[in-house]
Amino acid sequence: MWIALAAALVATEPCEPDCEELPTVEAVATPQRRSLPDGTISIEVEANTAAPLMDVAEVFARVPGVVARARDNYAQDTQLSVRGFGARASFGIRGVRIETDGVPSTASDGQTQIGHLDVLGAERIDAITGPFAALYGNGGAYFDIRERRQQTSGLRWFQGSGGRSQRALALAGNGFHVRAQQVETSGARVQSAAERRLYRAGFRHEFSFGEFHLSADRQEQPNSRDPQGLTRAEFERNPRGASPAAVAFNTRKSVFQDQLSARFAASGAFAWDAGVFASDRGVDQVLSVAPNAQQAPTNGGGVIDLIRRSRGLYWRGTHDIAGGQLSARVATEQLDEQRLGFENFVGTTLGQRGALRRDERNRADTRDVMLRFDRSLFGLDWSAGVRRTEIDYQSRDNYIRLGNPDDSGSYEASAWLPVTGVAWRGRRWQSAFAVGKAIDVPTLAELAYRADGDGGFNTALQPSNVRQAEWSVGWLSASQEASLALFTVHGRDEIVVQSNEGGRTTFANAGRTRRRGMDFDWRWSGARTSLGVSATYTDARFVEGFLTCQRNPCPAPDLRVPEGAALPGVPRLFGDIEWRWRQSNLVFGVDLRGASETPVSERFQDTTPGYGAIDVSLQRTLQIAGTSLRLNARIDNLLDRNYSNSAIVNEVARRYFEPAPGRTFWLGVDMRLPDF
Repeated sequence: MWIALAAALVATEPCEPDCEELPTVEAVATPQRRSLPDGTISIEVEANTAAPLMDVAEVFARVPGVVARARDNYAQDTQLSVRGFGARASFGIRGVRIETDGVPSTASDGQTQIGHLDVLGAERIDAITGPFAALYGNGGAYFDIRERRQQTSGLRWFQGSGGRSQRALALAGNGFHVRAQQVETSGARVQSAAERRLYRAGFRHEFSFGEFHLSADRQEQPNSRDPQGLTRAEFERNPRGASPAAVAFNTRKSVFQDQLSARFAASGAFAWDAGVFASDRGVDQVLSVAPNAQQAPTNGGGVIDLIRRSRGLYWRGTHDIAGGQLSARVATEQLDEQRLGFENFVGTTLGQRGALRRDERNRADTRDVMLRFDRSLFGLDWSAGVRRTEIDYQSRDNYIRLGNPDDSGSYEASAWLPVTGVAWRGRRWQSAFAVGKAIDVPTLAELAYRADGDGGFNTALQPSNVRQAEWSVGWLSASQEASLALFTVHGRDEIVVQSNEGGRTTFANAGRTRRRGMDFDWRWSGARTSLGVSATYTDARFVEGFLTCQRNPCPAPDLRVPEGAALPGVPRLFGDIEWRWRQSNLVFGVDLRGASETPVSERFQDTTPGYGAIDVSLQRTLQIAGTSLRLNARIDNLLDRNYSNSAIVNEVARRYFEPAPGRTFWLGVDMRLPDF
């Protein structure tokens, strides 16, 4: 099979003029001209690369200003940050909001999981990475994944070296579509085998005055092995290895998620849409917390048993008024969480569920109201908006023992978030300036423990507040487009790790921070070749020094982080270069991607080294017996470099390094099927 595919790829028989285009089945981001003055970048999801799309980082990483890095560890989500927002996350995603046609992947407490996302059916991603993101969610960025209105039927198969594979099936008919995808890997590292299955079904019906859309999703991910991060010595000795603790405890994670949503959109002079959603997410995870650490009465154990049930509804609309356009959004969301913790040993056997050590019920309620007005006046485009956000957390601790006090508690926060901007548009040039306020609210997990070891919520932890400004300029011609955005973000009460020991992590507020930098993107397209360059520069630092803890419990902070220390998780430089050559039905591509060194801890001032990697691809389109085929071949990490693609921020044992796979070979086929 591999030899036959390779031979077909290099064959030179041209495609007939009436070759049918294949459906959009892969995602590669092609930044389009910014929508000013809010700075929205629409990323078209196109089938013009041979990438297997094993991780959504392959899409998000090409959005200017976004640092998205695959961990190559299915027990942990993609590492995603924007201008420093979300960089503190050692697992999951913080500080950004992600939605799919209005349905959030971000829970009410601000934690985002994206393992269930199936971007194979997406048409585009609308991304706001500047001040206007505050109108749509907490943190520094907002992503809205738009599903294709016209779904198509097709088959997809990718096979890679090292036991990696992706298989997908899509069926579409009159108003309905069904997609199924399976991703498997035997693991580029020891203790990293995983399997993920995604299912999605949708139904759409159009009326004369609008349309109704119903969708259902399911994620099945049983027993994904977790190799954990490596220390510097372990990484230099064997980057394909796993942490010794990961092997000893057989660290692993199982995830199951179901989601149902319904949406109705009305067209006309007053356009609006409303939707409801509900999701259930279950997580069973075995950690490597040492048994002696679990002797402490306050320790929550080394096995996580978590159920998170989310539900919500929203309404949003636009109306032309007073020579401009008024936009509004009202939303309410609720999260109910059942969190259990168990010891991860039974007798002398490690990695097994033992005695109960944690039992709590948590709830998060959020309410949001947003108003925005856009109007052209005096040859300029003006925009102003404000969002009112309110959160209410409740926690009930059902595990109270001698030495383990009652950790029940409540937490409330609210804020007014104004933003404004102005833009000028010329024939080829355009420019915009925007300023605004944003907020980053702590998650339930970040509020769970107090550093002094006493019971109750960590109510001393405050939301992080920032004021940010952005100036952007864009240029467009028949064959080129370019954009440059300069930004500055001044924050206070930055949320940082205060102590981390034995599986118990506490958080605190630092002083003032400053982030400044630029996002650059340039695209050129010729008759047969195209070239794209995308780069992000970010200088993120603590303006004020602060005290943190060396161990837990921590009655008083005793370790000073100096003024000028770098914010962990934020590389100064991140970007890629894409080159494509086309001849008839053949496409050859070269991708260069890299990042500078990444600070990984404010307490220990350590970094992971910078890296650069090269990927090459070849793609050929064929017409066989009336069926369109796209054959793909690809080599990732062509030079077989050893590097840490991502990093675990503030890891207590200094296991910061998450190595990328070595040289990986791929062959794949996309086939268009007739619709039903």
